[in-house]
Amino acid sequence: MCGAVYTLCAPLVIGRRVAPRANDFLASLEMAPGGGVWMPARMTLAADITTARGEIDVTVTQRFFEYREAETGARLVDPAGFR
Repeated sequence: MCGAVYTLCAPLVIGRRVAPRANDFLASLEMAPGGGVWMPARMTLAADITTARGEIDVTVTQRFFEYREAETGARLVDPAGFR
């Protein structure tokens, strides 16, 4: 899995309250060949968040499948033909 790791280290203060703090954040995008081109297969976001009640681990995964080629009735027109 490829991805980039971002670390946030300063808490956000809103008024008198301290917002939840994201200790670690990971975002990754997995690609797979499909129809002769590389298309996204899975995207994963993961975070380690600290709140006043303790730590929370959050993971969200989105899978992409059943790609279809877009069909349209549009056509390309040469702009020089409009003179």
